[in-house]
Amino acid sequence: MEKKIDLRIIKTYDKLMHALCDMMQEMPFENITVFDLCERADIRRATFYKHFEDKYAFLSYVIEKTLSGVSEKILNEKNVSSLSEYLTLYVEKIIDYFDQKQMLLQNILARGSFSVLFEAVSTNTLKSLIRNLSQFRSDLLDSSADNKNLLASFVNGGLATIVFGYISAPYMPKDQFLREVRKTLDRIM
Repeated sequence: MEKKIDLRIIKTYDKLMHALCDMMQEMPFENITVFDLCERADIRRATFYKHFEDKYAFLSYVIEKTLSGVSEKILNEKNVSSLSEYLTLYVEKIIDYFDQKQMLLQNILARGSFSVLFEAVSTNTLKSLIRNLSQFRSDLLDSSADNKNLLASFVNGGLATIVFGYISAPYMPKDQFLREVRKTLDRIM
């Protein structure tokens, strides 16, 4: 049974998320302090530090929270029949998210917080892959969890590299990029 999160915690996280998004419209992430963030969100710093180590951990949480559910939405919205189709749609959703959040993306990339962004997206993608990999390609997996985690890590590394390469400097139209991703995944999967 999944543990429910206290409503006060949800409200605190929401206030912090909104405050961070507002502040990142006004200034670089590097200039935002935990003090200023807490002041804007109208919460105590002790409350912030009870839940997050620092502003980088919070940014990672914001990105993961925003991207969570992407894979489930893909599985629920579309009749996805293959692993390569699922992964291509996943890549598309991540690119679409960052297209919609251009200011956030530019702020993160311009201020040297790329590793935070990369880690958050990569962690989220890996969790999704571990959960959903066997749904499409049980023939690639033996019964061990190690095998599943190893394959998920391998695929995640490749996806992360191509997605962030594309996000950082798009080198072809998105539709063409996604076709190339799908063709490549079809060949190796």
